[in-house]
Amino acid sequence: MTILWLFFLLQAAHAGKITEEENLKLKKRCSKFAVAPNVYKRYRENQLKYPFVFATSWTDNGSHSPPLCSGVLISSRHILTAAHCLVMDEKETCKQRSALQETPAQNVGVFQSSCSTEECWMGKDVAKVAVVHKHQNFDVDEFCDKRTTYDMGMIELEQDIPDFKPICMPQEHDIIPQRLISIGYGNYSNDYSIKAVVYESVNEDPDMKDTLLAYTNRRNESTLHGDSGGPLLQVRGGKYYLVGITSKSTKPPAKEFVGYFVDVRKKLKWICDETGVCPLTDSGESKKPPSEEEESS
Repeated sequence: MTILWLFFLLQAAHAGKITEEENLKLKKRCSKFAVAPNVYKRYRENQLKYPFVFATSWTDNGSHSPPLCSGVLISSRHILTAAHCLVMDEKETCKQRSALQETPAQNVGVFQSSCSTEECWMGKDVAKVAVVHKHQNFDVDEFCDKRTTYDMGMIELEQDIPDFKPICMPQEHDIIPQRLISIGYGNYSNDYSIKAVVYESVNEDPDMKDTLLAYTNRRNESTLHGDSGGPLLQVRGGKYYLVGITSKSTKPPAKEFVGYFVDVRKKLKWICDETGVCPLTDSGESKKPPSEEEESS
């Protein structure tokens, strides 16, 4: 009886990854909704324009907080977010380093809404979370010292999202354009609605591995608390493609606002291993990208 039970647990532990067949269908599905009209319209946006963007919250005993972070749907049950969003007391992360611990899955809530007020959000249902994972190399001290290289995490839901609309995933050698958009549920003046920030230029950080720096000179249009974990995306061929995961930003009133994003192209191996969402070969088969160690060698 004990052996059978252990076997069941081992099987369940791997049940969350999507299959190769699901992965192939995923690549077709991500193109089945049109790019929103006026996609470069700034600031407050309609949640329906970005069906792959989710909010995350702290939940306990049936109640939950308003959005604390954001995330992006990459399969029917997997959401990418920032690793620092998956530690307790995320808002105080760098003030309470020694007391931090990973947030239990049962205390992570995931939801979508066009709500703008805290009261509205509190009445929304949340999807139940099965598993949360931080990148194994994420280090709170490095993050607090402005090192964002491994600030990536994954949320696996207990059930598939019906009629899900995921973002399209990049390939490891994709060229990144200068104009990009970040989306999230950042809290600006107690407005919790989904918002877009358009960045006019982007480059790879020469001093920080696997990090993208994106720039805008428009005041009050940088990423905010609550945007962490959301997507940095590009529009290509009428589709939305994931480029980065929001990690940090400079704070107003800086002359030029800078967003720090984890480069998703450099984390495809980790994403593939954790979720089954993998790049495809020309013949349509799943292809595991090189590890981060192989890429840097």
